[in-house]
Amino acid sequence: MYENIIEMIENAQYKDALTEIEKINNSKWEKYNLKGIILFQTENIELAIRFFKKALSIEKNNDIYYNLALCYYKKSMFKISWNILMNLNNKDEKIFYLLSYIEFEQRDFTQLKKIDYYSSAKFKINDLNKKVKYLHFMIDSPISKKYIEFINENFTKEDHKFIIISNDVFTDDYYVINNIESIRLLATNYEKILLHGIFNYEVMYYLFLNEEKIDFKKVYWFIWGGDLYYYKFRKNNFNSDLFEFVRKKILKKIVNIITVTSEYDFELAKKWYKINAKKYLLLYPNLIDYKFLKRLKNKKRSSCNLRIQLGNSGDPSNKHIEMLNILSKFKNENIEIITPLSYGGSKNYIEKVIETGKDIFGKKFNYLKNFLPPQEYGKFLSSVDLAIFNHDRQQAFGNILYLLFLGKKVFLKNDTTSWKTLKEKNLIVWNTYDIYQMTYNDLIEINESDKNINSAIIEEEYSFETRFKLWKDFFDNKNNY
Repeated sequence: MYENIIEMIENAQYKDALTEIEKINNSKWEKYNLKGIILFQTENIELAIRFFKKALSIEKNNDIYYNLALCYYKKSMFKISWNILMNLNNKDEKIFYLLSYIEFEQRDFTQLKKIDYYSSAKFKINDLNKKVKYLHFMIDSPISKKYIEFINENFTKEDHKFIIISNDVFTDDYYVINNIESIRLLATNYEKILLHGIFNYEVMYYLFLNEEKIDFKKVYWFIWGGDLYYYKFRKNNFNSDLFEFVRKKILKKIVNIITVTSEYDFELAKKWYKINAKKYLLLYPNLIDYKFLKRLKNKKRSSCNLRIQLGNSGDPSNKHIEMLNILSKFKNENIEIITPLSYGGSKNYIEKVIETGKDIFGKKFNYLKNFLPPQEYGKFLSSVDLAIFNHDRQQAFGNILYLLFLGKKVFLKNDTTSWKTLKEKNLIVWNTYDIYQMTYNDLIEINESDKNINSAIIEEEYSFETRFKLWKDFFDNKNNY
C-alpha cells in the first residue's frame, strides 16, 4: 500500500495519494509522514513541519527526522537542520548529503579566507566569463608562487588562470573574488580544471554540489601528499568524516591523476578511493635553484660539531618527540640537533617539541622559528651534515632532494612511497628504522662516492629541463605514461 502511495507522490498525483493516505489508521506514523512529504513537495513547508512532528510523536526514526531537517533546510534554518541530523545514529548517505549541503551553505563566502585570483595579465572581474584553457585551484604556499612564475615565464600565460584560497596575499597582482558565484562562473569556462592538492573545503564542496554540471574528464588531481594521506591520518571527528565523505564522492569521478613526487602515490589513490584513472607524472619547479646550491656545496662550516636536521616542519606527522628520544643515546656526542618549526603544528605541540629537545639535549637542541626565504633555507640545508625524516608517509620530498644534491646523509622510513621512488632511481638513502640500533659511527658514516652519486642523479633526474619537458608534454596532451 505504502509503495503505491509513494509512486503516486513521485508522479505528482497528489490528490490520488491523499485519498489513499486517508485510509491509513490515525495511529500509524506513516500517515502523517506521507502527508508531510506531499506538503513539502507543494511548498507548504510550515504545515509539512507540523505533520512530520506529529509522525515523530508516534515513531522516532531517521526517515522522519531527515524529512523534518529537509524542511528547515528549505527555510534556510541551517542550524536547526544541522542539529537534527547530528543527533541521529547510523547516518546513511542521504543524511551525509544533506549535512554536506548545510555545511556548504553555512560558509560565509563574503568572509572567506580571501579567494585571491592571480594572473600575470590583469584580468578584470567581468573577464571571468572568458573561456580559458587551464583553471588552477591552489593553496597559498611558496610552491604555488614559484609554479605561477614558472608557467608565466615558460608557457602562454593567457591560457592560465589561478585561484589561490588564502588568508594572506603573496603578490599585489590579484583580484579578490569574495563570493561563490564567481567561482561558479570561472569553473564553467575552462578546458581543464587543475586541482593542485585537495585540501580546501570551498573547492571540494563546489565540485560536490555541482557534480552533475561538471565534466570530470577535464578535472585533474595533483597529489601533493597530505591530501592523499588524509584518508589514513585525518582527525577522528565528525567534521573530518564529513569532509572525507565529500572527497570520496568527488575523487571516484576523477579520471586523471597527476603525481608530483612518487608514482606509488597513484597506486594508493586507486586502492583507497577505488579510482579508475589515467596516470601522469609531473614535477613542480624547484624553489631553490640547483646552480645556487652547487655554489654552497663546497663551503665548509667553521663549527666542527655534527649538525642533524630533524624533520621539515612543526607538523606532528614529523614525530619529533619519538625521534628525539631515540637520538637521546647520542646526547653526549659533539652534536647539534636543529628542527624547522616555522609552520605546521599547534602552538602546544611545538612547545612540547622544544621542551623535550631542551630537556634531553640542552643547548645542543635548536630550532627554526621563522619561515626562511628559499635561498636562506638553502643555506641552512647546506649547513647540516645529515637529516632525519620520521614521517609515516610521503612528505618533505623537496627537502630530501636538495639534501641529497648537497651530499648530505638522509634518513627516511623504508615503507614510504618516497623511499621506493628514490631507491628506484638508485639514490642512496638510509632507513630511519635502523637508527634505533646504530652506533654513533654508523649514524655519521657516509663516503664521498655516495655523495657524488646522489648529487649526479638528482641533477639529471630533477633538472629544469626535465621538469619543463614534462609540463610541455602535458599541455600538448602527450600522456607521459
